[in-house]
This record gives sequence, C-alpha cells and structure tokens, in this order.
Amino acid sequence: MADGRSTIIDFVEKYTAKYSGKTFLREKSGGVWTETSFKKTRDESRILAAGFMAMGLRKGDKVALLSEGRKLWVIAELGILYAGGVQSSLQSSKFVVASAAALPALREELDTLPSVKKVIVLDDLPLRKGEVFIGELREMGLKFLKDKAAKLEERIASAGEAEPALACKPSDVAVREGSVLLMALPQGRSSEQLAGLCTMMKNGGSVATMPAGEDLSDVIGAVRPHILLTAPDVIRDFKNGVEDSVRAKGPRTQRLFDWAVRHAKDRPHVVRLLDCKLFKPVREKVFGGRMEFIVGGGALPDEDILRWYSAIGLPVVQNRETI
Repeated sequence: MADGRSTIIDFVEKYTAKYSGKTFLREKSGGVWTETSFKKTRDESRILAAGFMAMGLRKGDKVALLSEGRKLWVIAELGILYAGGVQSSLQSSKFVVASAAALPALREELDTLPSVKKVIVLDDLPLRKGEVFIGELREMGLKFLKDKAAKLEERIASAGEAEPALACKPSDVAVREGSVLLMALPQGRSSEQLAGLCTMMKNGGSVATMPAGEDLSDVIGAVRPHILLTAPDVIRDFKNGVEDSVRAKGPRTQRLFDWAVRHAKDRPHVVRLLDCKLFKPVREKVFGGRMEFIVGGGALPDEDILRWYSAIGLPVVQNRETI
C-alpha cells in the first residue's frame, strides 16, 4: 500500500489470496480448455514482473500492451503493474508487449517509435532484433527471483505510486462466486478488459478468453458463460441472427415473438407464460443456457436493442458503469 492508498496491487493480492485455489482464467490451448487458479495467476504475474525488472524496467516506465484478451495478456498486464510499470500508448512506451496478431503492424511502425527499446512477443515466432519471446522473459524472471527476490518485494511495495490514475473498479452488479465471464473484445480494449478482470476477481468468478479464429457462438456453447463481455456490434449481430431465425419459422411465430418483445414491460404476466416457448429456447441455443446478462464494451447499442434483450431475459449493461 503506497502512501496509505489502496492500489491495484493491493486489490490483486487480497483477492488472489481469498480465492487462492479457485479457477480464475479459462483458456483453450491445443484444443483443450485449461484452467488457471487465482494463486497461479498471481505467481506467474510476479515472475513476469521480475523478468521486466531484469530487462531494465524501472518504476514509472511506460509499457504498451497490444493483444487480444488471453491468459498471457492478463498475466503480462499484472506483471507490468507488479513491476511498477505504467500501461501507455505505443508512441510513448519504452517496452511493448505484442501478440502474433499485432506484431506485423507493430514491426512496420517501429522505425517511427524511437522510445521503444524492447518488444516482448507473446507467441513463439521467429524473432527480429530487439524482440524477446515471453518465455525468455519468464526465465529471466525466475533467475531474478532466485538472486534478488527482495528487490521485487521492494518494487511491489511502492508499485502503486507509479499508477495513481489506474484503479480496479469492480461492479456493484450481482456477480456470484463461481460465475464465468466470457471476454470477447477486440484488441485495444484494455480498460474494459481490466474492468472485467477486476469484477470477476473481487467476486471469485472466472474469466474465459476467446480462442483465436473460433466462432463466438461455438465458444459460448462450449463455455456456457454467465456473463458475456463484448462489443456493441456483436450484440447487434446476435439480435439480427435471432430475428432471422424467428422469421424463418413463419409469420405466426414472428408476430407472437414481436408482440412479446413489445409488451414485456406492460404485460409481464402474459409474456412470462410465453417465455418457455419463445425466449427460453433463444437463451439456451444461442446464449448457452446460463447467461444472466451481457456487458457492452464501450458505447451501448441503440435503445430498441436494449429493450429487445431485456425482453428476452438478458439485460445489456455498459462496461464503464458496471464492470
């Protein structure tokens, strides 16, 4: 706790200790869904923090993180914070952490980024000068911890001083212990991703990340999340897909479905009787059967889309206000 202030590191330490053995991260690797506990997430983050320090990251150094939501993004994000780094824009950063998807564009820009001293690559790829595989950073961290563990503890004790504007802002929305959030946001939405992580961490829930190249509908079916964190255009696309499916069942079904959506608020008792026939199959077949609400990363969709989701029993809330 820096200067008596509760920092993001205090937050992580508190809740990774509280839910130590429970699952925090879920990721598909080699075709199999794997789980990482709260404790393992903390421990791996500290190892990467030590690696960053061994590489020369000093308290307050700026780091850009260019990655889609995934386990290594989470651990790198926390590792940067543990080491006293500050996540920043690409143009002002000393270090850059990049996934395979972000690397080609980054390489094209590097000549115009004189402040960047080192690029840490999240995937095992052929590397260029100035690039380091994250596995090597981890090895550096293990060696640093063997020789200079006290240095890491000193840095962690003062790390919060480097990030006063950054805070874990968990939601007041009811998230039950054991709930699963599926994070399906595009690259570049770090603040929304971090907010989602903090909310699930505080409540003892877990975060599943999107496997690269897989269809979101298939992943929802496999994970069966309680919460979906995604972009507004994805929310619109799901609505359009459901409406197309309803339309294909004929005009009578479409009229009944549309009526139930329109009157969900003023005729709730009647609509509740129709739920099993109209809306429950949508929640089960399209949204996995356990989803309780959807979080929109960024601006909310139009009001008619919000009313539609509320009617079918899946309210949409805004990331910045809730998670």
